[in-house]
Amino acid sequence: MTLEGLNALPRPDAGDRLHSCCGSSRWVEGMLLRRPFASVEALLAAADDVWRETGPADWDEAFAHHPRIGERHAAAPASAAAQA
Repeated sequence: MTLEGLNALPRPDAGDRLHSCCGSSRWVEGMLLRRPFASVEALLAAADDVWRETGPADWDEAFAHHPRIGERHAAAPASAAAQA
């Protein structure tokens, strides 16, 4: 996805894309509030700034969104089968 594409997405779709990067709802909301991004650098700076505004509960939410080491996302087996 391009930066222009992310900026052009309707809010719910942009939220879904951002949520795939970080499972913290607070981080996603903060990023949505900062759209549109003028550059990739601005997007990355916003991501850092918003992350610094989060706390332990947000971190737990973000980490829970990712599989534990050695585990796979539920979509992984289907993806592997599709590539076979």
